[in-house]
Amino acid sequence: MLNIDEFIEQKANLIKDDKEHSASYLGNLTIDFILEFLNNEQFYQNRTELLQGLSKFSNAVCKAKSLMAPIYNYTHAILAFIENLPKHERNIKEIQNLVKEETQKLKASSDEAKSRIHSLGSKLIINHNNVFTLSYSGHVKETMAIAKKLKKRFIVKILSSGPGYEGARLAEELADMHIKTILYTDSNITSAIADSTFVLLGCDRITENTFINKIGSHAAAIIARNFDIPVYILAETCKILLKRQYLMRYDDEDPNEIYSGANKNVNVHNQYFEEVPLGYVSKVITEKGIFETEEFVKRFLK
Repeated sequence: MLNIDEFIEQKANLIKDDKEHSASYLGNLTIDFILEFLNNEQFYQNRTELLQGLSKFSNAVCKAKSLMAPIYNYTHAILAFIENLPKHERNIKEIQNLVKEETQKLKASSDEAKSRIHSLGSKLIINHNNVFTLSYSGHVKETMAIAKKLKKRFIVKILSSGPGYEGARLAEELADMHIKTILYTDSNITSAIADSTFVLLGCDRITENTFINKIGSHAAAIIARNFDIPVYILAETCKILLKRQYLMRYDDEDPNEIYSGANKNVNVHNQYFEEVPLGYVSKVITEKGIFETEEFVKRFLK
């Protein structure tokens, strides 16, 4: 059985090495890891050890994916819950049960928030819309699925999103749901956006004045503005994490994904994520409603 340090290292590496899933998915995975931690009673004998162990876990998983706000917000919500328990509560079994209950509530709340976003997002889609997106967003996929169930007729235009080609995977899954889908090469982004009704993107984090999403999102926002096409983003409020709260780090990915030649003079820049100014966004769809961006900023970021 793993000791506490081995457990933390294993879970942090699982999150760090995941190149496929979204911030929402990895946030929920982090909650599962917290529950697994709580069930390992060998990791702590009292409240102080529990708090110290989960703090160490939080630091490791947040560092593993600093751009993904739910990981930070979920772990810190649980730490705050433990810190705010009555000081007289010293029964570790009772503390364990209370923290497990709170963690399960957090997961249920996360699932409810996502369902609400998908329902609200589907209302933006009407018959004969051409919706542009890129990469792979679970929010975008589920929003499209609901719109399809409502018998709306629309087309989804997707960039293949190399080097991981997550967009191609999303295209396949939407096509399996009998949603008309057109897959474009990344370099054909202008044509893909030009006659779209709107751009619909997920995001991993919202800061004071930007949102973080897969590479290509900034270009899509600029091109959409050029054609006077609105940009909408789908995001739970748990994706709000200001830079002053937790710094961001952009990791360089494997250069061989782009260039595997032998010429050592070829320098490779391979990053998966980028910041996009919120000024390019027309609407933010959250579990609390659909907001014009200016209203969203005033309500949640000031």
